[in-house]
Amino acid sequence: MNRLSLMFLVWLAAVLPARVHAFEVTPLYLEMTAGGKGATASLTVENSSPQRLALETEVVERKVTPDGKEARHPDEDSFLIFPPQAMVAPGKTQVFRLQWLGGPDIPTSRSFYIMLKQLPVNFTADTASGIKFLTNIGASVHVLPMQPQLSGVAEDIAPMVVKGKPQLGFFVRNTGNRLFYTDAVRYRITGQGLDSPLEIDGETVRQTEQTELITPGGRRKLTLPLPKAVTAATVAIVFP
Repeated sequence: MNRLSLMFLVWLAAVLPARVHAFEVTPLYLEMTAGGKGATASLTVENSSPQRLALETEVVERKVTPDGKEARHPDEDSFLIFPPQAMVAPGKTQVFRLQWLGGPDIPTSRSFYIMLKQLPVNFTADTASGIKFLTNIGASVHVLPMQPQLSGVAEDIAPMVVKGKPQLGFFVRNTGNRLFYTDAVRYRITGQGLDSPLEIDGETVRQTEQTELITPGGRRKLTLPLPKAVTAATVAIVFP
């Protein structure tokens, strides 16, 4: 859950005081398939506040470009969400059902945020500032092809020393047809100066706060610590 909480938890458009409105969305991470039973899923919202909660949904597609940047675009055609809007009473829950509409023959996985956006209803302003707060929560939803394949390579490998500490920088490129995260794989490093091959796992990536989504064709840069300085290195990506 640490990896998921780091990457997919809450996309906040504003900070919401718990005393005014509060809600939770579960799950915050979903993998669906482009066909079959996996083409449907659901999200549950719990209103833990003492006031009515009005919500609307929005779909935002996420794409990681080859230079490692994430682009987000509204998408009105890929999902049917029912209900598209809802009013949730205090202490109650609301289930939002998702149906993939993009067809079963997608060549690569596609990644989205399903946004649950709070709407103002009998809104109470913060008495100190007069500012009204609204919350948007985004669940990370990934739609996989019917035959997903994991594959990736390390590129532009560069040994370095930063503040006296040896490190290795490189880019991870997703050469498969489904997404993966930088902390969901292991990195086997060999280098001139290392006594034996070094394996770095996802926990090390999480500790360096470099958990990143890599969509098919995208790439992300990693900088990992080394026990010794190296003059040259190779990196193999090991999938589970």
